Amino acid sequence: MIISGVKLVLEPGTRVPRWIRYQELNVETGRERLNGRAVRFLKIRKGQASFFVQGTVIVKMPGSKKMHGAFQPMRVLEIRDLKGNYLIKRNHYLCTGCATLTGKKVSHKSSERSGFVDVIFECSQCEHRWELKGI
Repeated sequence: MIISGVKLVLEPGTRVPRWIRYQELNVETGRERLNGRAVRFLKIRKGQASFFVQGTVIVKMPGSKKMHGAFQPMRVLEIRDLKGNYLIKRNHYLCTGCATLTGKKVSHKSSERSGFVDVIFECSQCEHRWELKGI
């Protein structure tokens, strides 16, 4: 499998760590709109990223053998594939209505999958609701 890279959609004001920013050949930053809201993005060619414990985001840079913690919880909105721009993973607390990290857990119940739960979130800003199954 060829890895094209990832695009991280960041909360405005999020600082990109120096060890990522200085790899200019593989990294690009910029601004775009997400549901009408201005956000930052970070593209890492041939890199990988994933949400980790408590919403921390870990990153693997090209040529590296390990993933390293790069962003604190509640700083990354989405992780997208660089080639097709399709969604890899979305922050659980991201309201798709207003594109803010203002989701709060309203209720949860046991999932059909053992050890997982289905959670209903509600945005504290626009009152939009969404459900995540099997988290």
